[in-house]
Amino acid sequence: MKTKVLTAHVPLPLAEKVDRAAARLERSRGWVVKQALSAWVRRSLPGLRRKKSEAG
Repeated sequence: MKTKVLTAHVPLPLAEKVDRAAARLERSRGWVVKQALSAWVRRSLPGLRRKKSEAG
């Protein structure tokens, strides 16, 4: 799967929570953010998800 880098400025308390979650889960900060963003998109924007056959 191809990937694309996204950059976001977040409040320091949120960044610290992400860092603590990553340490507790023994995962990278990027992994935690990717999981959270994926869950948000599934929950909040269900219409954006297309079947592979529709993606062209």
